[in-house]
Amino acid sequence: MTDHSQPQPQPQPPHPVDHELVQAAAHIARTRCRGDNHTMAAAARAADGRIITAVNAYHFTGGPCAELVLIGAAAAQGAHELTTVVAVGDRDRGVVPPCGRCRQVLLDYFPSLKVVVGNGNARRTVPSPACCRRRTCGRTTSSISGRVRSRCDCGGVPLTCGQTREPGRCRSATHARCRRQRSVISMNMPSQ
Repeated sequence: MTDHSQPQPQPQPPHPVDHELVQAAAHIARTRCRGDNHTMAAAARAADGRIITAVNAYHFTGGPCAELVLIGAAAAQGAHELTTVVAVGDRDRGVVPPCGRCRQVLLDYFPSLKVVVGNGNARRTVPSPACCRRRTCGRTTSSISGRVRSRCDCGGVPLTCGQTREPGRCRSATHARCRRQRSVISMNMPSQ
C-alpha cells in the first residue's frame, strides 16, 4: 500500500528559466522600445554571468532583430560565449520566440545556447538545436548551411535530390533545390 499523505516532489525542468534574464529584457522593452523603430528587446547571459541587452532596429528593408543586434553587442563587450537568450516584445507582449533567421544564426554562433520561450505557466527554456532539424543519429545539423554542429558518424544525410552530404561537408551551393527545401523546413518549425 502506498502512502499518499506525503506530497510528491515536482519534477524540475531540464533547463530552468533564467527569470533575471527575462526581467532584464522586459525592462529594456519597457524603457527603451519607443515608437515603431524599436519594438523588441533581447537579453543574453554571458558565460561569465554578465547580462547583455539590445533592441531591434526596424527598417522596411528588413533591419536586424534584437537577437542579432545582441550578438554584435555581446562581441563588442567581449562576451564571446552566451549561455541563454530571451526576446521580449514592447507594449507588454511578453516573451517572443526567435524568428527563423534568428534561430539559425543563434544555432550557428552558439550551438549549446538555451532559449527562453513561452509566457506565464508555459514559460520554459529549450536548447537552441530544438529549433533546427535533427539528424537520424540525434546530432544536429544547421538546416540552412548544412554544416554539422557536432561530430557525427552516421554516414551522411540524404538530400531531397537523392544525393548524400557527408558529415561536415556542405554541398548546398550546388544543390539549390535542396538548400531551399532545408530553408523552408527551418522556417516552418513550430515555436517551442
